[in-house]
Amino acid sequence: MTFRLNLEKFKEFRKALLMRSLPILMLPLVFVLYFNRPDVTTLPFLLIIFIGIISFTTFNTLKRQKRAWETFELTIKDNIITRVQEQYPTIILPFSEVVEVIEIPNGSITIVAKSKVNSIVIPYGPDSKEEFVKIISSFTILKKATNKYTLLYTIGAGILGLVLFGLFFTSTDFYVIQLSGFAFAGTLIWSFVQIQRNKNIDRKMKLTSYAFIIPLLSVLLKLIASWK
Repeated sequence: MTFRLNLEKFKEFRKALLMRSLPILMLPLVFVLYFNRPDVTTLPFLLIIFIGIISFTTFNTLKRQKRAWETFELTIKDNIITRVQEQYPTIILPFSEVVEVIEIPNGSITIVAKSKVNSIVIPYGPDSKEEFVKIISSFTILKKATNKYTLLYTIGAGILGLVLFGLFFTSTDFYVIQLSGFAFAGTLIWSFVQIQRNKNIDRKMKLTSYAFIIPLLSVLLKLIASWK
């Protein structure tokens, strides 16, 4: 049987996506305003540029996510779960590889695999949820969980990254530079690897993550310079 995503639920998904992404997108602006203190003549132009970038990024992200939502297909047949979605790697998951199935309060379901990279996320649940639960219950249990701290975690991680970045490029203390530099570089590398391995992240986002190389090189070059 093949399940799809409920098109009516995309509005809720879009709202949640905006609530999570906009604060993160605004953090670089806060960082620039705090550390550079632009004067009144350059501030309007800076705000226009940032607003333009944020608007363009948000529009393209929502457009891409809507297409991904429309092309999502989850097929359960012959003891195998197959997830097919445009711009995402196909996931083929035998029942024997399923560890558990978790549902959070908004209805989203995650089929957790033994290998985390093969886990399948179903945003806001499939269209025929009752039939899906019936099939899932034949070989595992649907557990309830909470996503209470997900948004706080996302924002907190973004703030921590900017703090490390700010300390690294503004401090003159050798030990602060070393500590924040290695921590920031490690975070970038870890994030890049996780993005590349995650099959619930689309190809464009994976390609975009290669931009991490620019700040990583900047950090490494400054670290090398500080040792002289």
